[in-house]
Amino acid sequence: MGFNAELGGLVADIANRVDRWTAHAAWTIQPGSPASAEIASTEMKADGTPWGDRPVSTAYAYAQMATKLAIEYARCAALLIGTDRPAPGIETETRSTLEAGSVAWWLLDPGLTARQRVCRPSRRSWAQSSGPHCYSDGTAQFEPTRSATQSTT
Repeated sequence: MGFNAELGGLVADIANRVDRWTAHAAWTIQPGSPASAEIASTEMKADGTPWGDRPVSTAYAYAQMATKLAIEYARCAALLIGTDRPAPGIETETRSTLEAGSVAWWLLDPGLTARQRVCRPSRRSWAQSSGPHCYSDGTAQFEPTRSATQSTT
């Protein structure tokens, strides 16, 4: 077995081991855990009604999907490494793996409040839009922008 085949096998083995962490049972909120405290958040919507568990559950689901995506990219990289492909393809898959894994790590930061955890995916998806913007302190603000055809007077 050549170096690349062995390395590709090792990367695939690690991806398979990490894949166990993405099973539904591994992402079930356990009573008494920090995540269960966030789910029970007393955060209120702008209209004065409670958030409920959906916003925080959605943020955790997003982290689970990012973890799963990182694993799938790692499996693709393992295939390219094992077949001794040229570097650009391997580098692209490796970078994609790191980016997806970084999103999961960023969302699961233990120092976040429930509002901050919920706001992070919004910040990420709204970063290039003119919609609501969330800030690092967990606050959100709508910042409308003018189109090029609108008058400024």
